[in-house]
Amino acid sequence: MSEKEQQSIASETVFSIIPFFSFEGVGGSGKSHIIRDLEVEMEKVGFKTNNYKISGMGTGERTDTLRRIKEYRTRLISTGNASEKQIKDAQKDRIFMLGMKYQMKKMMTEIRDRNDLQVILLDRTPLMPWVYSISTNADNPFLNDILNKGVEYARQLRIDTQYLFDISPETAYARMIARMCTSTPKPREVITRVCEQINAPPSSSKAIQDKTFQLLAENHNIIPKSAENYCFIPFETLVNERKYFLQAGKILNTECGTRLVIINAELYPEEITHTIRKDIISRISYKN
Repeated sequence: MSEKEQQSIASETVFSIIPFFSFEGVGGSGKSHIIRDLEVEMEKVGFKTNNYKISGMGTGERTDTLRRIKEYRTRLISTGNASEKQIKDAQKDRIFMLGMKYQMKKMMTEIRDRNDLQVILLDRTPLMPWVYSISTNADNPFLNDILNKGVEYARQLRIDTQYLFDISPETAYARMIARMCTSTPKPREVITRVCEQINAPPSSSKAIQDKTFQLLAENHNIIPKSAENYCFIPFETLVNERKYFLQAGKILNTECGTRLVIINAELYPEEITHTIRKDIISRISYKN
C-alpha cells in the first residue's frame, strides 16, 4: 500500500471519529475570542479539544514566504508594474489558496499523530477566499474556480456544523477600534481616522463612534490589540462580506451537508460561548 493510500485511510479514520466545527464571520465578529473560550469550556466538561486556523495565510516559514510574495505582488499591481500572469494569479487568489492547502495538510498531520482529540474547532472555512474575492471584486473572472476549490477542500474536511457569526458592520468596526483604544487618551481621534479610512457613511460613522465609547465604558473583556495588527477594509467591502458569508454557509450546507447555525454576534461573549457549547455537546451526543 502506497504512502498516499495510507494517509487517505488515516484521514478517513479521523473524519469518522472526530467531529469538526467551524467558525466564520467578518473581522470583529468575535469568533476567535469564542473559539479560545470554547476550547477551555469543552475541556472542563471532559472533551479534549483543539483549534486550527485553516484559511488565511497563517504562520510558519512556508506561509511567511508566501505572504512576502503576496505583498510584493500587491505592490507591483498597485504601481502598474505587474505582469499579466501576476495579475491573473492575484485574481485567482493563488497564494492564498496555497497557504490554505498547506495549513490543512499540516493540521491533518498533527491530528493523525494524536489519539486524545475528541473535538476540532476550525477558525474559518475553505470558502473564506471566495467570500474575500467576491466582496472586493464581483467581476473577478476566476470566482467560480475559487469557489469550486473551496468546496472541494470543504468536502475533504466533512465539517459537521458551521457557526456563522452575524454582526452589523458598525459593531464589528467598533470592537476593532475599541481594542486599539484601551490605553489611548484620545479615542475620538482614532475613531475619526478609521471612519475616514474605511469611507463609512455619516450615519454609520456616528454609530461606530457611539458603540466604541460604549464598549470602552463597559470594558467588557476587551483584549488590547495594536493598530499595526489591523488592516481596516473599506466599509462597503465589509458589508459585502457579511452578505457573502451567509451565501457561503448555504453553499456548504447544500454541497457538503454542513449544518449552518447563525449566531447573533451582537450578544455578550459568555452567552455565545454557552449557547455553542451546549449545541456542540448535543451534536456529539446525537452522533454517538
